[in-house]
Amino acid sequence: MFTTGRLTLNTELLDLPKELGKFVIVHELVHLLAPNHGKMFKCFMSAYLPDCEEREKRLQGYVS
Repeated sequence: MFTTGRLTLNTELLDLPKELGKFVIVHELVHLLAPNHGKMFKCFMSAYLPDCEEREKRLQGYVS
């Protein structure tokens, strides 16, 4: 199942370390497969980025 929609990415992603920018982009793309943050979403995230939880924690240091 795919959801439809439009992704708009903020250019401030370019200011993040590459691995954190990649996390944000993969996160948004996975929403096309799973629209919420449920079990399926987490499975896809782990499949694409096995260290996604660690990256998410690191990203919180950049978000005000």
